[in-house]
Amino acid sequence: MMMNFKSLTNLHAMRTLDDENVVIVSRETNDLYRFQPINSQSYFQIDNLEIEKVLTEFEIRYDLVDTGLYICTPALLNHFTENFDFHSLRDEFLKDFLTSKITIDTIQVNELHSKDYCGKIVNYRTYW
Repeated sequence: MMMNFKSLTNLHAMRTLDDENVVIVSRETNDLYRFQPINSQSYFQIDNLEIEKVLTEFEIRYDLVDTGLYICTPALLNHFTENFDFHSLRDEFLKDFLTSKITIDTIQVNELHSKDYCGKIVNYRTYW
């Protein structure tokens, strides 16, 4: 699976409260390590055991906004046959997928270039 993100400043019109996320990405492979919404919090936590690994091998990004465009392979459907009670691909499936100890699949992060455009229209503000 590939998730597409766009880098936006904090005050950009397309950025909503739902886009307040911390994205932790592998520097070498662009694999998604962690995706955590921080809507009602002003912080996120990393376990003491993984802090050194995160700081040396990963990049912590706050400027990336989820465009809602996911590119999936047919193999991803197997995850839904095993757990068919996901209500949200982004919230429930991602959390389950990233915290699962037994996985051979990865989620790739694709950052759109500055001239490319893709975004979710969720209210009047993001329409304009």
